[in-house]
Amino acid sequence: MGKFMIIEQDLKKIFQKLDHDQVLHLQLNENELGIKVFDGASKIFLTTRVYKGDNFIPKSVRNGIARKAPWSRASIKTFLSVNENQYHVDLNYLGLLQQMNAQSFALLMEDFASLAYGWRVYLDEQDQNDLIHVRV
Repeated sequence: MGKFMIIEQDLKKIFQKLDHDQVLHLQLNENELGIKVFDGASKIFLTTRVYKGDNFIPKSVRNGIARKAPWSRASIKTFLSVNENQYHVDLNYLGLLQQMNAQSFALLMEDFASLAYGWRVYLDEQDQNDLIHVRV
């Protein structure tokens, strides 16, 4: 699955921005990652788009969303949300920030990005099931 690395210098910038604004949007491998801290910086919410439909979400993608992730044991507990008005699916994570250090935060981000990549590939494959092939 797709991986990305967070270097220590980037972590410092991320923590400074979150400390000041509580919300941050990052570009990672051509995908936007939203980070929000709340409840006195004790909780963290991560979100990223894993599917974007063209004016609808196909049945095969909806069926794929309803199934358990096709890869084995996720390292973190995530959930999917569907935005019916914008025709997209997001992967989300909600967890505690307490006792999280720079290393565990970097691992969380890497695990989340890896899961998001897996969902993107999987939902794109499901989307292909609804294509109608026409002979010319």
